[in-house]
Amino acid sequence: METKEHRVVTPKKPTLTSKAIIHQKFGKNACYVVEEVKEVCQTGCPGLNIPQTGPCLYRCTLQLPELTVVSETFKKKKDAEQSVAEMAIEKLGIIPETTDLTPQEAHESLVARIAYLFSEKVGYIQAVI
Repeated sequence: METKEHRVVTPKKPTLTSKAIIHQKFGKNACYVVEEVKEVCQTGCPGLNIPQTGPCLYRCTLQLPELTVVSETFKKKKDAEQSVAEMAIEKLGIIPETTDLTPQEAHESLVARIAYLFSEKVGYIQAVI
C-alpha cells in the first residue's frame, strides 16, 4: 500500500494596496475626491478658433483629518487614487507591515494600539443620546 503525504498549505497574506492601508488607518474619515482635468490641445493651425480637447485626465484629492494631499494627473481614476494614497502614506510616515509578526510582537503591537486609543492624544468620544 502506498501512503500519501499531505502537505499543509498556508495561505499567503495578500499585500495591501496603498488605498487599502489608508482605509485601515482612517476608515470613513478618508475622503477621496476625483476631478476631471480637461487639457486643451493646440492645433497646428493658429488661425483656427476651434478649441480641441485632449484626452480626459484625472486628479485626486485625499482629505484626511491630519492633512490633504493632491495627486498628479493620470489617465485612469484608479491610478490617481492609488497615487494620492501612496503620497499620503509617505507624508504620514506609515510603514506597511510586510513581515509576519511573532505572537509576542503581535501582542505588543496590539497593546500599544489599545493604549494609544485610551491616551489623551485621541479626542474624547461623545455619546450620542
